[in-house]
Amino acid sequence: MRVVRFDPREANFLAAGGRRMFVLSDAGRTFLVDGICPHRGGPLHLGRLDAGGAAVQCPWHGQPVPLRRLLREAYPLVTRDDSAAAVLPEAGGAVELQRRVVNVRANPSATGRGQRDERGPCGERRCDEVDETPRNTTKETDGTMTTEHAEPTSKGESKGSYAPGIEEFIDRCNRAMPPDFYLRPVEEQRRMYLGLTVEFPYPVPAGVAVTDDAVAHDGRKLPIRVYRPERLAGRGAILYIRGGGFVVGSLDTHHTVVAELAAKSGLTAVALDFRMAPEHPFPAAVEDCYGALSGVIAEAARLGIDPAKVVIAGDSSGANQAVVVSMMARDRRGPRLAGQALISPVLDFTRWRTGGADAPLLTGGEMEYYTRCYVEDPARIGQAYVSPLVSGEFHGLPPAYIMGAEMDSLLVDSREYAKRLLSSGTEVELVVEPGLVHSAVRARGLCPRVADAWGRFSARAARLAS
Repeated sequence: MRVVRFDPREANFLAAGGRRMFVLSDAGRTFLVDGICPHRGGPLHLGRLDAGGAAVQCPWHGQPVPLRRLLREAYPLVTRDDSAAAVLPEAGGAVELQRRVVNVRANPSATGRGQRDERGPCGERRCDEVDETPRNTTKETDGTMTTEHAEPTSKGESKGSYAPGIEEFIDRCNRAMPPDFYLRPVEEQRRMYLGLTVEFPYPVPAGVAVTDDAVAHDGRKLPIRVYRPERLAGRGAILYIRGGGFVVGSLDTHHTVVAELAAKSGLTAVALDFRMAPEHPFPAAVEDCYGALSGVIAEAARLGIDPAKVVIAGDSSGANQAVVVSMMARDRRGPRLAGQALISPVLDFTRWRTGGADAPLLTGGEMEYYTRCYVEDPARIGQAYVSPLVSGEFHGLPPAYIMGAEMDSLLVDSREYAKRLLSSGTEVELVVEPGLVHSAVRARGLCPRVADAWGRFSARAARLAS
């Protein structure tokens, strides 16, 4: 591997579609470090930049994508918050950017739609210092642990690239559920999303008993699905809220995920069901989940769990609901949660109101669509129970474990939420998994790194419930 070190004060990036690509000069040559194919969301090969703007080679179509076209049409580019890696075509080696680029000069003409001026090109708060912590190390500060999780690098694999198995996972997801699926009728979207369970089949672990049940709250019966391992490690419970943008998904789409969570944690896991948008927009889903939490606590003895040891968990939009339900429980003086276990939470919908940058398996158009479906009145998008990072308060929330993915456009939400919890005195652990993309838990049978991350998430959720 050829390593090129550079002075971050002299580095630059160009923003496109609200994301950034790094531009690196080396020995008089200038290179685009990394990007995403505008056609299929796959990686672009590193290309040499010249005065004419020729930049990258599209791997799917074999044609160059000019830099000027990238900027003018706001095609998305991969975020590299801490580092990036790419291939030098002349040398055939790899360039690893080992330091975070901050205080850099943005190209204002390339700003993505919906980007707020006070934030950086990826939506994060600007930093004034260079973080020189090497990748794959752990930083601990006042109860917060931020881990770039260490994994051995395979021969021929560079940091900043997809983890082994992820590229196959992306291709299979896109075949089963094309990136423009959200343009189809809602019922077809839901059938396609359920079809991912056929594309990526997993069995229910042996010894896990599954029961469909319901709990009562405010005169309503709220459906839940209970997963109980044969050998319980304790009386704690993990309540799981599925992702799916509030629009697609069901108890069945995350059936084996929650079953595995029960098996790996050794605790009772409960999948919460809820009404979905666009038929039932905000606040229907979060009210259903808050009601289900309240019902589970009220019927804890019947369910065989300790009401003082309940953790709320979820992925993506489900993680949003987990955070919001934690806030609702605090604000309404409701159940006291033992913890929150979150996977790639989306916590600021204001940056998706008019679209945004694409990332593997999560396009800006998809996020804009989910935002419109979930919140009918645009004036409510910034409310605390929709976009906690915009107007929420973070005191009095339970300890949190947050699993982020390096190549996920929602990683900035995880980082910012961890900072807000820390500043409010809440214990939080954020782990950024290298080489992973959004919704990667479905790849646990393809990618050893996902399997490891999923195992650690389950164990950490169990620890919060102990």
